[in-house]
Amino acid sequence: LLAVLLFIKIIFTVWKSIALKGPARLHRLMTALLAVVFIQVGLGITTLLTHVNIVAATLHQAGALTLLAILMALLHEIPKKEKAS
Repeated sequence: LLAVLLFIKIIFTVWKSIALKGPARLHRLMTALLAVVFIQVGLGITTLLTHVNIVAATLHQAGALTLLAILMALLHEIPKKEKAS
């Protein structure tokens, strides 16, 4: 259930961020996030359907690290608000 909710939330977040017309680098990172999320979901389903095949499970874990790297890059690239004086 958590994976499905997170998948829906990421799709919604990417859709909203693309509609905002932000910087090009942010747009590319969001597109990469969406692509990796779809790959991650596919790998997760494959892992379950193959009764935890070690290759599929390892690729699923590698996908999680890729997602983490993309999310860290996004946190670095998102513009920060200026403090009002």
